[in-house]
Amino acid sequence: DDSVWELRDRWFSERSDDPHLTPVGVEEAREVARGLASQLSKGGAKVHCSAMRRAVHTALPIAEALGVGCTVLPDVFEIGGIYGLPDGETGVFAPGRGYSAAEISALHPIIDASLLPTEGVWDRGAGKESADQAWARAARVAKWIRDPATRARAEGAMCSQDAPVVVIVTHGDFIDSLVKTLLWGMSGEESRKHAALVTDNCSVTHLCVPSDPARPVQLHYLNRVYPAQDPPSPGEVTRVTSSEAGWTRAF
Repeated sequence: DDSVWELRDRWFSERSDDPHLTPVGVEEAREVARGLASQLSKGGAKVHCSAMRRAVHTALPIAEALGVGCTVLPDVFEIGGIYGLPDGETGVFAPGRGYSAAEISALHPIIDASLLPTEGVWDRGAGKESADQAWARAARVAKWIRDPATRARAEGAMCSQDAPVVVIVTHGDFIDSLVKTLLWGMSGEESRKHAALVTDNCSVTHLCVPSDPARPVQLHYLNRVYPAQDPPSPGEVTRVTSSEAGWTRAF
């Protein structure tokens, strides 16, 4: 049906490969920054973000509010990545156009984009990733969070329970994969048999992650939206747990 293909082509022509924050998104990012700043002291976290535009611009006010820098991580982008229109014959998606490391670094002096490729766009024009590639990324990030070196870099950035705090500004579908990987060690195939973890734009999920993989990850809350509401906002899952030495707190 030509009309279906025309609608698809129009949708791709109007979408952005790597969209900016909307005015509403800008205000939501400020609310999150104020919320986290009320929980964490100045210098009280290590802030990281995806290389996608909306994540970088969400992370900046958070890092500024906490008085810290922001490191861009290459592996925490949204599932699927940045991609353009699919080829009409092969169905392969064309590479999208995102920021380069230099463009990200130029946004603000507190941004560290040194982990990204120095040439070209940050994803090297990879196009749309597969589900298996996305789950492999989630496993790498989960391993990175548990890594003693990550904990060591966060020492000195403490919350009230004296556990290092790592803030990662990432995306809804990737949060689903990462949280399932950390909590249950799920693979993509296993995950498809279970419910999805849905998070709103600029919501906060709080985990305590032990450096010892034999100990369980603690989920404090999922999908908290700022300004905080009492009782919790619809869709927020909350469970209060204790924190001990040897844990990394991830937001």
